[in-house]
Amino acid sequence: MPTSKQNSSSSASKVTNSEKIMHVPGSIIGNRYQIIQKLGREEMSRTYLVKDLQATGYARCAVEQFSPNANEANWQTVIQHLIQETAVLERLGDHPQIPQFYNCFTENEQFYLVREYIDGDNLEQEVERKIFDEADVICLLQDALRILDFVHKTNVIHRNVQPIHLIRRKQDNAFVLINFGAIREIESTQINFQGELVVNNPWGNWSYVAPEQKTGESHFSSDLYALAKTAVYALTGRSPQELHHTNVIWREQCHISFKLESILNRMMSYRVEERYSSALEVLYDLRPLLKLKQVVGGRYLITRYLEGDGGIDTYVADNLHRQYQSPCLVKKIELPLTHGNSKVKIERRFAEELSILERLGYHAQIPQLWDHFEENDEFYLVQEYTQGESLAQKIARQDLSLAQIIQILESALLALSFIHQNRIIHRNIKPSNLIIHDETQQVILTNFGILSDIRTVPNATLDHSLSYDKQNYWSPEQIAGRPTMSSDLYSLGMTMVGALTQARPGALTRNEQTGDLLWAQDIALDRRLIRIIDKMIQLDLGKRYQSAERVFKDLQKINTSANSRVKQSAKFKSKITNRFVLPGMRLLPIGVGFLGLAFLLGSIEFAFPTVRPIYYWYRGQQLLPEKPQTALNIFTKANDLKPYWLAWSGTGDALYLLERYSEALEAYTEATELNPAEATAWQKQGDVLYRLEQFPEAIAAYDRALELEPNNGELYNLKGRALSQLQQYEAALGMQDAAVKIDRLNAQFLSDRAKNLQALGRYYQALTMLNRVQAIEPGNLTLWKDKASVLEALGRPQEAERVRRELYNNYTKILQNQPQNAQIWLSQGDLFADTQMYQKAIDSYERAIELKPKLYEVWLAKGKVLAQLGQDQAIDALNTALQIRPRSYLALQAKASFYQNSQNNLVEAIANYDRAIEIAPYYASLWRDRGLALSQQGKYDQAVESLTQASKIAPQDDETWVGLATVWDLRGQDRKALAAIDRALEINPRNSQSWSFKGSIYTKNGQYNQACETYRQSRLVIPDSSEITNSMRALRCRMN
Repeated sequence: MPTSKQNSSSSASKVTNSEKIMHVPGSIIGNRYQIIQKLGREEMSRTYLVKDLQATGYARCAVEQFSPNANEANWQTVIQHLIQETAVLERLGDHPQIPQFYNCFTENEQFYLVREYIDGDNLEQEVERKIFDEADVICLLQDALRILDFVHKTNVIHRNVQPIHLIRRKQDNAFVLINFGAIREIESTQINFQGELVVNNPWGNWSYVAPEQKTGESHFSSDLYALAKTAVYALTGRSPQELHHTNVIWREQCHISFKLESILNRMMSYRVEERYSSALEVLYDLRPLLKLKQVVGGRYLITRYLEGDGGIDTYVADNLHRQYQSPCLVKKIELPLTHGNSKVKIERRFAEELSILERLGYHAQIPQLWDHFEENDEFYLVQEYTQGESLAQKIARQDLSLAQIIQILESALLALSFIHQNRIIHRNIKPSNLIIHDETQQVILTNFGILSDIRTVPNATLDHSLSYDKQNYWSPEQIAGRPTMSSDLYSLGMTMVGALTQARPGALTRNEQTGDLLWAQDIALDRRLIRIIDKMIQLDLGKRYQSAERVFKDLQKINTSANSRVKQSAKFKSKITNRFVLPGMRLLPIGVGFLGLAFLLGSIEFAFPTVRPIYYWYRGQQLLPEKPQTALNIFTKANDLKPYWLAWSGTGDALYLLERYSEALEAYTEATELNPAEATAWQKQGDVLYRLEQFPEAIAAYDRALELEPNNGELYNLKGRALSQLQQYEAALGMQDAAVKIDRLNAQFLSDRAKNLQALGRYYQALTMLNRVQAIEPGNLTLWKDKASVLEALGRPQEAERVRRELYNNYTKILQNQPQNAQIWLSQGDLFADTQMYQKAIDSYERAIELKPKLYEVWLAKGKVLAQLGQDQAIDALNTALQIRPRSYLALQAKASFYQNSQNNLVEAIANYDRAIEIAPYYASLWRDRGLALSQQGKYDQAVESLTQASKIAPQDDETWVGLATVWDLRGQDRKALAAIDRALEINPRNSQSWSFKGSIYTKNGQYNQACETYRQSRLVIPDSSEITNSMRALRCRMN
């Protein structure tokens, strides 16, 4: 097999813009490769199957031919760019589904690239024989997305995904991705006066190319767009161009699930920000579809995917052993990842819930449970399949009459009545769980919440689904974890509101004083029906219906016209907002409203004394994001009535938003004392302790939360962040590894992991993480802005500069849209500070201060930058930070550093270090910097003590070991100095100053051979250090 090498020395002596040279079978190019045949279609291909005459055994390769748009003056520049791209191809060839790069050469004004030959048919050839079904396309997407995930993690965009570039390899039936577009773009570029490439026409098949790519701008999601277009071609047999010209809707040309349709539509959204941001994100959403055409439980052939909800995926299947039970519903349920006694308890509870479902299944409006089993650590239920549509689908079509809606409500109430008689609460009433039977028009209730209750939600997607349900369908007591049978009536009432208004219930306005939902003022409805639904959705449990039978009886009193339809005013939809309306906007007189409110509170207090605080908590939660002070007042009222952990937690949330962190900590502490078994309260306590820079205490709080929720990835990551602040990087990395294992798509987890890898000097791994972060959340600049410094550390300054320019441009765009966001100004200032653009950093910080003058972080950051510039105003800024947060040891450390390095006032510096250590004796860098200051004073014994203490707290901090080595060297104890510097080099071998220091110790003692050997060892790690090279020349060391 050919070996990988590059050869560009055989260019023609005179180069001009050349015609395309075509080769015939039998001809030899590069004095090595004999043409066997052309690959691909005649009109577009310049790729050949060749035999490598210098290789033995299986010697067939593919050779791609390029005709660069170059003249004699810029030929070498273009060729150099092409060769640089082959280095990328060589790196990508490590993936088993990307062809390996072998060689490249020039000949007769042409550039040739030699790569692995893939024996197989491309996707276009396959589709011409047979159009793909849903399962086939899912396999195609899975293969292609795995390849693109690898490609994007190496910071490469393919730019040319289309059917002819996906080849199904005969050897293993896997798809292989070929013909990366970047190298093809170079072929059609010109060189400007600065020697830079100018792309005239972005290369690729424009039927599949993303809109932004046509204007010369490419993103990772551009490849996802092209892949989705390719998948649609596979499903329909029609190219995007053909579908466009014939005005055919692609969805009508194939039979696929709504899930796959929504995935493809999102992938090929016209707007970049609306697409998936990474291939891994698409793969995650595809997971439930991978079951199609598989047999589970030894007998159930999965034929169709229906829906996913809260970690329960529902499929249609055929029972291969009992055809009379075909089709049937198969539900796959994710249960918590537990072991030992915990797993036994969960399995026992699961069995108990199954017995409930079996008992309920004898009712005609509840699907029968036919089977259940466990397979590959996954639990499955098999239920009767109902032919029909969900209420959600009917609402989406907007063709329900008022009579139909009332009929649905009555039917649902009959089913709920039976469930409640069995002392069961459904807990998951919403439009998608009400199936309308095609024949009987009865409502079938599905997806009981009892299954969701025994699950642990493992990812953000499920959290979002649960949050959506809470906002739209859950009653206050259910949100608080105390559902009653009346909670089902509330959910059903909100479901009817959605059907009648064709709007999300949670998006409708509420009265600010009473919390009443104002949903019917623009709809022509019987007032009796409005009163019934209003009573179903009362926030006050005491005023709500207490039984389904009572609701049903009241409904029977209403006579409706079968042909009447729900009518809305034209202005109704424009009124749907998340804001509350003023009390004066109610249709009832204000006096009646106050009487109603008084009666509401009285009924809660006397009939349901434990629910009244929940009501206030619910009201406070609604006001919290926009009116934290008003919410705080309401939470305080709830606690005055009866101390309740949710109300104290809400109090903490409001105080946190108001930046009253010490008071927030007290509130969260009250919440944990009232309910020590609630992980969320411990997490919030940890968050505020982290904000107050009390990292050991924050870790203790996160540990308590983890004891209660051991599968919560966010808790592991938060603990890792606190450990990182204490410079315990290895321990922090272990926490973030656990977090990423739970949620591989969480950009925050990956970004924090990259920070620790960077601190440990593992730059390549850090870069891989940051590439993934940028792919997942390209718009969240704070998560991947460290990428530039990592590239710099890897000796890739041009790439680092390109990333910085991208960051600068993105911050400018964001601030144009959000000029009043102080946090973004602060973040931009940090970026400027990191790149030593100090005046721009100060300008950004001052803009943030104008917007938020009591923002502690910005005063601290400004003080540090002014200290870097040696300006006395640094002390003023840092003193302001200390006024806002008097126990800020970070501000004291920054003051001490300024006195030490800018004013040479070591006495004042050490005094500030001592004050900081009194506050945070666990913070290693305080002991380190204090030791260095003592060393400057000549107090070497005290310096050694301080630096030794720092090394015990943070043994992975190489600066501490360098400091110790310096002190031992000053005391003339070379052996101890060398041991300390060796420890520093173990931690950070890319620090040229540490190598120089070690060499200088040997040189000082006349040990020139050891010094030269030290420098030679350093060149294995940092070969381009001018400092090392100059030292070697001074000693006349042998370079190799």
